[in-house]
Amino acid sequence: MAPDQDYDQDNSHVDDTQKYFFKCMVGDFPEKMAIPQKFVDNFNGHISEVIKLEAPDGNIYNIQAIRDLNKIVLGSGWGVFVSFYKLKAGYFLVFRYIRDSHFKVLIFDFGTCCEKEVFHVLMNCGPDSQEKESNSESHRRCELCDVHFYWHHLDDRQKHFLRLMVGDFRQEMSIPQKFVNNFRGRISEVMKLEAPDGNIYNFKVTKDLNKIVLRYGWAAFASDYQLKEHDLLVFRYIGDSHFKVLIFDPSGKQGAETADHTITTVGKLKR
Repeated sequence: MAPDQDYDQDNSHVDDTQKYFFKCMVGDFPEKMAIPQKFVDNFNGHISEVIKLEAPDGNIYNIQAIRDLNKIVLGSGWGVFVSFYKLKAGYFLVFRYIRDSHFKVLIFDFGTCCEKEVFHVLMNCGPDSQEKESNSESHRRCELCDVHFYWHHLDDRQKHFLRLMVGDFRQEMSIPQKFVNNFRGRISEVMKLEAPDGNIYNFKVTKDLNKIVLRYGWAAFASDYQLKEHDLLVFRYIGDSHFKVLIFDPSGKQGAETADHTITTVGKLKR
């Protein structure tokens, strides 16, 4: 444990890909939650005695970080957070360090692979959107406008989903139905995926047995980043059919090299 000024000085060297970790809510999670040791090591073991945890709705909680059996554990204040957001066993939480002992957290319900308590935002394309269009071209323009506004005005909590790599994950990956529903089922035929190292991949999106699937181009991505069974991927929509992805290795062991980098962080986040 360390005073805030030491904590802030010691994290200045930390790469962005080292500022994430995730936890699955299991065991006695309502009372306390341990910060992964690998993450603590990234900060030279210096974690502030009080951290600020920013929930998806913007509320900030001050939580005491204590040492318990050689682990850094979130104690006083954590139970209030768990209770307020009704966390349940099996939920996944993704933490991102911002600065000054401040973390942001995403809360995922693993049953749907989407963020908890998604709120739908319905947008119209203009003041005449309620009127029926007799001209088919005008109707088409209205639909395109509607899609544009809908994608760009979604609540941030609707723009994330996660996937656990199981089954035939090296060949294809389906997008969770709840996420597709958030976008009214309108997903572009070509999707851009930005890896943690900044490389961008283009995937063809297809419909297969009523599911939206990434198939063409996905195998190359899975190979380049050496995706393994039970790796956890967190996707974030940033606009114009463009997604960013975080790749976590839940084993906690050092992994093989990716296309250009090694697995360096926790949980661990693959670069």
